[in-house]
Amino acid sequence: MSWQDDRQLLRQRRALANCRDVGLFVKAGIVVGHFGATEPEIESQVLAATTICREFSDIILPVDVEILSPEPGSRDFLRLTDRKVALDDAERLGLKALFERLLNGASSEPYYQGRSSAILRYVSQLMLDVSVDLLLDARQRIRDAARGLNIYVAS
Repeated sequence: MSWQDDRQLLRQRRALANCRDVGLFVKAGIVVGHFGATEPEIESQVLAATTICREFSDIILPVDVEILSPEPGSRDFLRLTDRKVALDDAERLGLKALFERLLNGASSEPYYQGRSSAILRYVSQLMLDVSVDLLLDARQRIRDAARGLNIYVAS
């Protein structure tokens, strides 16, 4: 899901505001990157995540920020290992450029060679013009922003 989806951001803000209203603290988990992500969407995600941290720094105790890792059993893992699932999801979500890329050559492989390999393959095959370095930089910027707000960053 894109961080540019204002409804998603609104739902997250409403949920956090409800937590604040009833005196709950939260552990925030932020995953950088998503199926079909583009560089502008990653930048939008950084902005949204840092805005959430700033707005709710009084109730976010730790924040855990990681790049997307397609774990076995997850939908992202299925997208990585089953080309039909990736094509169907790209079409259903209206990710035209990704659908075309998958249709014209990017192939899913049905085997798993470990987390690092899976992340590299996922980014190169299922994100658009995004690199692992871009994701790592985005993760670091979110972590730095959280630390600057005195939010503990889990590692």
